[in-house]
Amino acid sequence: MVVYLEPNQKKTGRELEFPSWKSLMNALIITHWDDSHKKSFKPKDIESRLVLLDLVKKCIKQYHPAQTISLVSDPCGKYTSDTNFDELLDEFKNSCIAVNQFYSVYDIKEGNHTIIDPYITQALGINPYQFSLPAMAGLDDTNPLFHPKDVNHMIRWASIAYLMLSLPGFEWSPLKDYYSVSHRVGTDASTNKELAKRKYVTLEKRCFPLFGLDDAGQPKQIYHFDQWSVLDALDFDYVKPRWITSPEQSVKMNALFYLFNAYLLDISPKHIAMLNEKLSADRNKAIANSFNAKIESGAGIKANYDEVQIGNSFSKTIRTKIASAMNVWDKRNGSNTVCIESDHDAIHYAKTLGLLPLPKVVEELIFKSVIH
Repeated sequence: MVVYLEPNQKKTGRELEFPSWKSLMNALIITHWDDSHKKSFKPKDIESRLVLLDLVKKCIKQYHPAQTISLVSDPCGKYTSDTNFDELLDEFKNSCIAVNQFYSVYDIKEGNHTIIDPYITQALGINPYQFSLPAMAGLDDTNPLFHPKDVNHMIRWASIAYLMLSLPGFEWSPLKDYYSVSHRVGTDASTNKELAKRKYVTLEKRCFPLFGLDDAGQPKQIYHFDQWSVLDALDFDYVKPRWITSPEQSVKMNALFYLFNAYLLDISPKHIAMLNEKLSADRNKAIANSFNAKIESGAGIKANYDEVQIGNSFSKTIRTKIASAMNVWDKRNGSNTVCIESDHDAIHYAKTLGLLPLPKVVEELIFKSVIH
């Protein structure tokens, strides 16, 4: 590809260099964190978590995705809290008042739900003991409380969420800030005939973390209070988790959350940015023009990607990489293997992986970080 600089400069035959996901994390902190938060974040805080994600990358082909949570979470240490657990629990119980809702309390050290709302029997049609992590992770053949197309992606996002909760610099208010995610679950075991007939429903989860202090006096998550809503699966639109906190913090957290996931899946920002353009433009010429315009606006570089180069990127690289990521992270093999033959399918699976759409903050950082 030939890159054109400003009119008074010479041509160069060098390829444009796009940033890595790791460099985008650093750019996010530099450009969007205020001075106090920058002091809280040390380079080692990001590096240590990327080391864990690298370990997950190496293990994912041999192990079930559920085992990755143990690699990235750290339930060690003794915890204390100045927050009254019983008072918080009573307040939380009173927030679950709809006929389709129930609650649970997850103990980080115990590694399971220690409290499950008996109302689950009315809301979901199962007994509390059936609402187990192995069942929702697809590890209990007698209790298929999962959806085969959602389960592995839900687990991957949950693993990254634990990394996020262990990062310094974020502020949490009990029962106000939460992690939200929706995924489908099986209803074959439901005593509610209508739910059993549907085969699947969507569980919308609001996860409220509760922190204490570890032996070193550092904040540590000790519980999370979970509010579950049972919804119609027909309206389900991918596993798309997000953090709900103060407006400014939410933007930063969700951008970093996205970057951790993208780093784990290891498809280049350049190719994801190209595929993101496909969401708003179908013709490759329009995509090339938009891509060039964003590079010029962000990095001040005049690029001349054309429709042939964009088309080749889709057909020769992007489709293959998205398919490979799906087969690895969704544990597909044999006749179940994904083979992407259209850009439409590439978009669908990229959404399944949580790579599309690009958060606006991340998209801007990608184009600002292009160099030649």
